[in-house]
Amino acid sequence: MVRSVVANNNTTIPYIKKVYQFSNTTNAFSGALKMFYSNASLNGLNESGLKFLIHNGSSWSLDQNSSVNTTIKFVQNNAVNGVTLKEITAAACIPTSSIETFSGCDSYIWHGTTYTASNNTATWTGTNAAGCDSVVTLNLTITPSTSNTISESRCDSYDWSVNGQSYTTSGTYTSVSGCVTEILSLTILPSASVTIASNQSSICSGNAVTFTATPTNGGTSPIYQWKLNGNNVGANSNTYTNSNLSSTDLVTVEMTPNSNLSDVVTIGSQVWTSKNLEVTTYRNGDPITKVTNATQWLGMTTGAYCYLNYDSVNNAKYGKLYNWYAVNDSRGLAPLGYHVPTTNEIDIFKSSVNYNAKSIMSTTGWVDFSGNDASGTNTTGFNALPSSGHGNGGNGYFLNMMGIFWTSQESGNNARFYGCFSWDPNISNSSSEEKRNGYPIRLIKESAVENSNFCSEAVTSNAINITVNQCYTTLNVKAYLEGFYRGNSTMSSTLYDIGNSDDPTATDTINVSLWSPASLANASPNYSVNTILHTNGTASIQFPEATLGNSYYVAIKHRNSIETWSASSILFGTTNNIDFSSSMNAAFSDGFIDPLKSVSSGKYALYAGDVNQDGTVDLFDSQITDNSAANLLFGYNASDCNGDGSTDLFDLQLIDNNSTFLLFYSRPY
Repeated sequence: MVRSVVANNNTTIPYIKKVYQFSNTTNAFSGALKMFYSNASLNGLNESGLKFLIHNGSSWSLDQNSSVNTTIKFVQNNAVNGVTLKEITAAACIPTSSIETFSGCDSYIWHGTTYTASNNTATWTGTNAAGCDSVVTLNLTITPSTSNTISESRCDSYDWSVNGQSYTTSGTYTSVSGCVTEILSLTILPSASVTIASNQSSICSGNAVTFTATPTNGGTSPIYQWKLNGNNVGANSNTYTNSNLSSTDLVTVEMTPNSNLSDVVTIGSQVWTSKNLEVTTYRNGDPITKVTNATQWLGMTTGAYCYLNYDSVNNAKYGKLYNWYAVNDSRGLAPLGYHVPTTNEIDIFKSSVNYNAKSIMSTTGWVDFSGNDASGTNTTGFNALPSSGHGNGGNGYFLNMMGIFWTSQESGNNARFYGCFSWDPNISNSSSEEKRNGYPIRLIKESAVENSNFCSEAVTSNAINITVNQCYTTLNVKAYLEGFYRGNSTMSSTLYDIGNSDDPTATDTINVSLWSPASLANASPNYSVNTILHTNGTASIQFPEATLGNSYYVAIKHRNSIETWSASSILFGTTNNIDFSSSMNAAFSDGFIDPLKSVSSGKYALYAGDVNQDGTVDLFDSQITDNSAANLLFGYNASDCNGDGSTDLFDLQLIDNNSTFLLFYSRPY
């Protein structure tokens, strides 16, 4: 079956439009297909190139098996197989053309070909939707890439206006716009801060406490102001000492960072250093390589410095010469708050002095080519010296005729400089030299330093709240009193019995003194405390913390007992113990008389009977006691040697017995 149709559309578009439309679009067609046309319907098409263009309801496809009979004027395909037909058109291949426009940096790849220059003549031929040639012409613009590098140092963060980004860490950042690459070499430094620490973890009343301030990012010589409860105290020092602190006191330190660059001059809106830079370390403290000969200098590709012609005498005259690698080092060459100037800042500088070289040149040292004096007026105070520099040969050139300085600006493989020549009345333009050359450096103060919010000069402070403790060491004493001992490791509760204490274990008051070996000859002990001795022979005494770590003899006094000392000094720790009750050897002895009285098996006590406290037991003690007994004394008195609350025969017996031993207290001096 042959489906035949006749072209009946005579439009001007380059195909025979919609010559047939089928009513049944669901069944695929197989068989022969023929379409007749007339010359009038060709509309200028190439008759011999006619083919079926078949639409299946969703897309067009070109029937490559079509053939054309130009005599009878029909297009046919005798072997259509399973094609869904909706519309049929006859079309001829007419080449199409277009222009593709592109731009690139340095080079551009188009259809497999790399172009390194602009081009508007190259073509490429493809196939269009109708299967015909599609000729595309290239319209390409090539722009050479450029880059610009800046170095910045900021505290905490930096807002880069180029891309609107904020950075909080050091690094190298790039921003590309078209063929221009902006490079930011950024050093982020922590804000200036200060911490306070004391030399004592626990502050004790009356002890001298030293506070130490530790700065971060404080510069080379920070300034300190100490305050106590808001009032200025102390000196400009990182330490402050006070021995009269009280709880709730507030110790504060204010720290003002300082870059130690005092030789500065204001020129226009800028603040400049008026001396050549002389640092030997980067800002973080890393050393800058020192070079001592031309061969080494010319081989350097990292930061370095030297003296003019490697002579240390020139260091005193001109300062140091640096290569540009040191300028560009990410560790920072300039002290905090300053930087090596950019070319834009040099332009402002030159404009501020009307480009007048003489106004920034020193008043001595400059000569012209004839050797005549060519010094400047230095009316600005910039004081540019004829410091020369190291050029291609690694040694000085234009001695006494040139004073040029590095900028931070890179220029291809070189870097830019500025400065003065004795033969030129104007400050030189920012020309470029090899990065390995050596030139002095002047610094410009960061404009942000003027703002107190910038960390390099802002005042920062810290405070520490004071808690004062009553610090002490503890001495635990065990001792028995001969007359008060009742047996079974127990003494009478004399103070309680006579109503002088509410504590039923209170025997009597004793005095415990500490004597350092070095102060035995003194009239008074180092420390002395009265305390209650209990019925079990124990007493606990607290001494100031200053006793910690020191050695002392322990001496015990009682109202009617022989003064008794420890056999040796005791090295005081936090808690200390001495027991006079269980060993004769615990007490100091003169070697003649036992230092303690044996009161039962293995139990020892202080001798009783020294009523007048003259260090012995003798007739004078008996007389005092005898008189007291005659007066029927009762209560708390020195003659009550046995602690029963009255003075009587029993007290006299103790005195009489001990007086026969010819007792006398024994001291270690």
